[in-house]
Amino acid sequence: MTTVYRSAAGAEAVRRRYDVLLDRWPVPAEPRTLATRLGDTFAVVSGPVDAPPVVALQGSGGTAAHWLPDIATLAGRLRVHAVDAPGEPGRTVEARPPLGSPAYAEWLDDVLDALELPRAAFLGTSLGGWWALDFALRRPERVAALALVNPAGIGRRRVAPLLKFAAYSLFGDWGRRRSLAMVAQGSPADPERRAARRIHPGDVRALQTAAGGGPRGPRRAAARAGDAGAGALRRARRPPRPARRGREAAASPAGRGRPAGRGRRALPARLGRGRHGIPERRPVVIEQRHGVGIWYAPAEGPELATEQDAVDLIGATYGLGADVLVVPVERFAARFFDMHAKLIGHFFSKVVQYGYRLVVLGDVRHHVEASTVFRDVVRESNRGQDVWFVTDSAELDARLAAAG
Repeated sequence: MTTVYRSAAGAEAVRRRYDVLLDRWPVPAEPRTLATRLGDTFAVVSGPVDAPPVVALQGSGGTAAHWLPDIATLAGRLRVHAVDAPGEPGRTVEARPPLGSPAYAEWLDDVLDALELPRAAFLGTSLGGWWALDFALRRPERVAALALVNPAGIGRRRVAPLLKFAAYSLFGDWGRRRSLAMVAQGSPADPERRAARRIHPGDVRALQTAAGGGPRGPRRAAARAGDAGAGALRRARRPPRPARRGREAAASPAGRGRPAGRGRRALPARLGRGRHGIPERRPVVIEQRHGVGIWYAPAEGPELATEQDAVDLIGATYGLGADVLVVPVERFAARFFDMHAKLIGHFFSKVVQYGYRLVVLGDVRHHVEASTVFRDVVRESNRGQDVWFVTDSAELDARLAAAG
């Protein structure tokens, strides 16, 4: 085992600074010291005692203070146990076990036992995401849900940024700060975004539901695992299914492997473009009409065509109380309406599988005139309740009123 500190003086300086950050914890909290086989483990516990339990694991070089911008949001609905990992800065034992060994899973066993939790949901970022995945693979019966953000070990490592980091290291403190800025955009290390709330309340409601504390059953996100993690995830008895999208500084998006299999409750793991932190989310407005929650997708945005595009669309409102997704017809790619491509059926089925009603808003006469098969799709869809084609909001309002 190795230690993270180079000197005792450096360790003490980090801990003093850590204590200052902990004094800024914005909600009532209980500091805990947990006995584990690796040594004492420090944790900060916040949130209602009877709320669904969540173990929060930050990445390498992080402490429980990583959750400072988000803990007020998280602790409103969840019992959050922010845990300092072994061998990382903070107040947990300095021993760092080999990453591929069962030591981290055994340590998390001890953490859950000390917290008197038979099982819990896990929220992990970066290397913390990998520890959570590793534990889910080894102890699936103790993992109620996974919420992973930029989890390590899922995508291929990008080489070009590593070369940049090496070059920046030649320029001393300036170079180190520049490397950190590349990786940590959107995290507390980014001065321009320190005050930003990085976790949307909808994410918390989704995790609450997946962990068993919400009013609805889970809507599992179908996703693809990347090169490094796909094999292990497929071999798992009850594999989790992390979802990833975007591009960040240190890792490529997940490879085009086969889906990881039908797994336990999992939430989309968001990957912000060019950053290795939790991205800030724009507010999502759910309009309540005729007893249902309606979300209007923006007219501008990525083209929609595939099943994965449907999953991304669902992720925009996951846990926010939306029942109906209204998507402008302009958002769909031209190939979506090509009946030979067989995209439309897979897209519709994915949305319906997650319990949503899909409404295609706008004029589709051109596509109807071009394809008798598509004309039949529109006619049959509008006879049902799962997918509707409407020309405008007035027609949608009338259909919702009639549906009761």
